[in-house]
Amino acid sequence: MASVTLPPERIRLLKAVKRAFTRAGWEVTHRSEESHDFRVDCGPLFFLIKCLDETKIRYVSATYIVGALERNARDLGSVGNRQLIVVFDWNFLSIDLDSLVDRGIFAVTADKIETVTSLSAVSDQIPAELTSRQMYLVVRSIDFAVFVSKLYHKKRDFAGAIEWGRHAVQHSVGYSGAYPWLFLLLKSAGELDAAAELGERIRFFRPDDRHFLLGLEDLARRRGNLAEAAVWRKRLEERPTAVRSFEDILTRQRAQNMVEPSGPSAPVLSQNVKKSGLSWLRGLIHRSVKD
Repeated sequence: MASVTLPPERIRLLKAVKRAFTRAGWEVTHRSEESHDFRVDCGPLFFLIKCLDETKIRYVSATYIVGALERNARDLGSVGNRQLIVVFDWNFLSIDLDSLVDRGIFAVTADKIETVTSLSAVSDQIPAELTSRQMYLVVRSIDFAVFVSKLYHKKRDFAGAIEWGRHAVQHSVGYSGAYPWLFLLLKSAGELDAAAELGERIRFFRPDDRHFLLGLEDLARRRGNLAEAAVWRKRLEERPTAVRSFEDILTRQRAQNMVEPSGPSAPVLSQNVKKSGLSWLRGLIHRSVKD
């Protein structure tokens, strides 16, 4: 199997970017994927890194490069809210890189990589004195935004906690853990109408979640709507909840197997039969063979 030889320019860029993140305290994981080259982690912050060296422009146009990056960023973000950061060895696109954020692309040149690597200094605390480009990254890092929200909550700064919780929900692609956290924050802060509005969005993603239905019942009571609270209570009692353990599965199967079936061909079970589902099945097979 023939090996692929990378251009010296690309090798140089990959090494430089990896070295910059490692020195700043980030954990760097190499990825052999078309969409990105590295994953970098520092506490609750993580990004996917795509390196593009100057040889790229020799083969495809700037328009093609931007279009491909836009699709990459969108596809990666749609699964697990992953953020893509593009690192160029120099600005061979000859455009304002800041303007790419309007297309969902965060890009820097290698000599400005500290914009990203320096975020390791705030990865375990409430961020302060960040540039607008750095804020663009951290508010879109869902895990980090929730982490900061919880730090504010711990300090009993509920306004700050809600602000960062809203950042996390706003930038979530689909459902994320930011939703139930913000729901609890809004309820605790007495912002009941906002909590109800968010609850409608959560119901779309988690219509059968028992913990969330309990939260809706509690919210209805706090808003003085006892009729609505009764509706959620009825759903909790009637609606099947998700099985949460293997023991639950066995219990449900045994309960179903102990129900006396109807129909002329159904085997008759005495009322005092207390066999497991497997024992009942063995007995059924045995009787069928004898017949």
